[in-house]
Amino acid sequence: MIRTGDHALVKQLNKSIVLNVLRSKSPVSRTDISKLTGLNKATVSVIMDELLAEDLVIELGHGPSTVGRRPVMCRFNPQAGMVIGLQIEVDSVSGVLTDLAGNIIREQVEVVDSLADIDVAKQAIKNVVDPLLSHATGTRLGVLGIGVGVPGLVNYSTGVVRRAPNLHWNNVPLRSFLESEWPYSILVDNEANAGALGEKLFGIGRDYTDLVYISVGHGIGAGIVVNGELVRGVHGLAGEFGHMTIEVNGHKCSCDGRGCLEMYASEKAVKETIRISTGEEWPTARVFEQLAKGNRVATEAVRLAGRFLGIGISNIANGLDTSLIVIGNRMANGGSVFLESVRESFYEYCFSHSLSKTNIELSQLGKSACALGAASLVVHEYFSIPKMA
Repeated sequence: MIRTGDHALVKQLNKSIVLNVLRSKSPVSRTDISKLTGLNKATVSVIMDELLAEDLVIELGHGPSTVGRRPVMCRFNPQAGMVIGLQIEVDSVSGVLTDLAGNIIREQVEVVDSLADIDVAKQAIKNVVDPLLSHATGTRLGVLGIGVGVPGLVNYSTGVVRRAPNLHWNNVPLRSFLESEWPYSILVDNEANAGALGEKLFGIGRDYTDLVYISVGHGIGAGIVVNGELVRGVHGLAGEFGHMTIEVNGHKCSCDGRGCLEMYASEKAVKETIRISTGEEWPTARVFEQLAKGNRVATEAVRLAGRFLGIGISNIANGLDTSLIVIGNRMANGGSVFLESVRESFYEYCFSHSLSKTNIELSQLGKSACALGAASLVVHEYFSIPKMA
């Protein structure tokens, strides 16, 4: 049923439209906004007055004009509020406090042996969030919410982590816990979905309407953006490319399957290759330190993982025909060695590359990419245009 008579909804819709023009086109005048949105000048004026009162808009002064009065130019004010983004990994919780444009104000990390124990995970999250909140002062809107990225299957509408194999979590009501601790809007999603949205809003994907973000850490996940929106699938399972089978009788995976991509192309795959080669257990930090020094064992292990990832990505590109694939999370620290290996393999196996010219790039958001992506969940939700049905 279309709610065309709902005046409050229409007003909210118009306000969201104006806000998003300000975010993408600043600096603009009220006349420009009227032309870009199709809203009449009186409606735009009322909305702009509200946004000025909320500190979401800043007037910059008069702009140029060829005829008539010079227009007052306005821009979006990202310092009007703050958001918190959390990335949960197997052995750590990372957090960022950002403004509404994804600029990092504060970072916090809590490292533990394992987050498999829910009580340990809850305490680690508190140890990250509380210090961030203590620095979240001095803005008109305050903290708009907390976004959380989790490496597993998440029911986005309920915030329940249905299954996270590498964490050994099943049906964990994560959002409920966070809501019981802090009085903010809480959004929980798969960390690759969060990373994809972060790249779209704040990173290398800003000029793309479609992209796939591949999160390569202890495991592998993917987030898919089509026409600027996340694709979660009917059951919320879209993007679980880390569990595509690339070897029928391959290594046993944490998902109970065999031959999954993440067993060959992830951080744990690199460490296993090194263990077999040297008989030693290398921590992740050592892998990348030795890679930077040109160590043969580290280089060969990273290149092998890149080759397998390129095969997996070729299947993704063949199926989705996306224009941009971004590689993020800890394996992005493999830099040019990893990326070149991925690209070589991709070009060898991708049927559609010569036609689609898919770009493969490393994330530009650095070590905070996934936490920034989680923060972007809140920003995206806050500025989303409400549905009319």
